[in-house]
Amino acid sequence: MILADTGVTFQSLLKSAQQCFPRVGVTLSNQLPDEDPAALAPRLILVDALAFRNISSTISQCRDYYPDVPIALLVEGGWSDDPALRAVVAERAVQGLLPFNLKINVWLAAVWLLLNGGEYFPSTVSPRSAARNFLTRRQQHLSSDRSDSAGTLSSREAEVLELMSDGLQNKIIASKMELSEHTVKVHVHNVIRKLKVHNRTQAAAVFRSFDRRPGHEPAQQVQASKS
Repeated sequence: MILADTGVTFQSLLKSAQQCFPRVGVTLSNQLPDEDPAALAPRLILVDALAFRNISSTISQCRDYYPDVPIALLVEGGWSDDPALRAVVAERAVQGLLPFNLKINVWLAAVWLLLNGGEYFPSTVSPRSAARNFLTRRQQHLSSDRSDSAGTLSSREAEVLELMSDGLQNKIIASKMELSEHTVKVHVHNVIRKLKVHNRTQAAAVFRSFDRRPGHEPAQQVQASKS
């Protein structure tokens, strides 16, 4: 469900979403339903942050109607200048922010990610702190094991690896890092080669084994050899 102005811009987004997700009923409305909201049962709510004066109140109302449904905000490129939006992100009151300046294929990929239980937030720091921590901890590990001296990643490769570990597709990683999708593919190839693993899943497991972010339990490092 898209909560926004029903003008031409959102009619176009509605049509694109309907074409991309033919098995999902996509609706556009400028307000939440007045009667029997449970009858709608949306899988995802996209809210135009510019269409509502009190965005926190709108989010709370959505939560009251649909407590288990993910919510994402449609925002302008300068969303971080708005204190109310910064507070929403800091409180993790929503599961995503979708800037209007995203390319349509990236926008739709982000919607797909949200529909499938993921999150999407524009990257504001590069490289990210978790990627830096990964580089530091892995370098310490490599230094203590000279037999595994290969495999040092660049900061760019570490950031790509972190985003891979979050389950993001190459096109979304490219958008977050402001790179071409081809460049991201090269980084992914280098990461898999340097970590001596066979695929993205194993590479993500290596990252998680060094990850110390709250809520991320260390995972046992995946062995490069196939079982």
